[in-house]
Amino acid sequence: MKTKVLFFAILSIVVIISSCSKGELSALEEKLILPEETYDYASATENVNPFPFDNTPEDNQITDLGATLGRVLFNDKRLSKSNLISCSSCHLPQNGFGDSKALSTGFVHEETRRNSMPIVNLRNKFNFFWDGRETVLEEQVLRPVADHVEMGLDDEELVPKLEQIEYYPDLFEDAFGDSDITRERISKAISQYLRAMISSSSKYDEGRESNFENFTTSAFSLKELIKDEENNFQMQGFFSIPSLRNVSLTGPYMHDGRFNTLEEVISHYESGVQAHNSLDSRLRFGFTSWNQQEVNPIFQNTEENSEFGDPLRFSLSDTEKQDLINFMLTLTDMEFITDPRFSNPFVYSE
Repeated sequence: MKTKVLFFAILSIVVIISSCSKGELSALEEKLILPEETYDYASATENVNPFPFDNTPEDNQITDLGATLGRVLFNDKRLSKSNLISCSSCHLPQNGFGDSKALSTGFVHEETRRNSMPIVNLRNKFNFFWDGRETVLEEQVLRPVADHVEMGLDDEELVPKLEQIEYYPDLFEDAFGDSDITRERISKAISQYLRAMISSSSKYDEGRESNFENFTTSAFSLKELIKDEENNFQMQGFFSIPSLRNVSLTGPYMHDGRFNTLEEVISHYESGVQAHNSLDSRLRFGFTSWNQQEVNPIFQNTEENSEFGDPLRFSLSDTEKQDLINFMLTLTDMEFITDPRFSNPFVYSE
């Protein structure tokens, strides 16, 4: 696609370079590169999608120009107090739009409390953050911007800062009909962009259309073991928080990034799950499945007793462990992570 390069003067182009000593600054020239023909984001809602839930509100449907503005905002480092961190700094395409670090680095080099969750198919989620404390995407998207560790830009600073950046009035006018910059419009634009980030081109998705004829014997064996049924308890786990989409790319794993490999994660579910009053009821002794079917044979009961119930743990042979990994590899969507619509539109040069 033909592109044009938009050069804009930056009022504040001084950013802190993490590799420099304290107080050392480097001035960078910013180039915002947008396509000559606006990328198609609106059709993302037309993609075949295995999830019935859609959190898109009536007053914030995806538009090409709205999502384009969202893409710029999502990748703009000046949404942080130090001009160092953008939303995309912790959600990298090559990492399945997650972070390669166990804990991400905030705007003044402090570590975040939790591992950055990968961004994928957010249109189909009903809660956000590791603890599910936010249920509306439009409210979630600006929480990291104001967070005192992540991006550090208070709500009262956000709009005045963007109003001083030359290209935003035109982008807001394109997206919303006039150049008025508001917190609500910022959150709506970013939300449109994130909802357009649909992963539906993995080997698994292709298999759904062909009765999984494209699967290897190993991957198909695990698929058969867990049973591809609409309300099956184990299959619900494959699409819960966080998603297993692109899981081969999104390590380190768990809320604190404690595991670096999928093998370590599987080992945890073999021997590391502990009885606790906060343990999901679906992993407690005596629970068959939410629809009262027999417990899947990949789980076993431990001999430990607890008032909270014995945890159910994986009981897999070496072959089944490899089958499980091979199955998870089929959820990798290279088309999604290399899609230019979701790339960083900013280029920085000295």
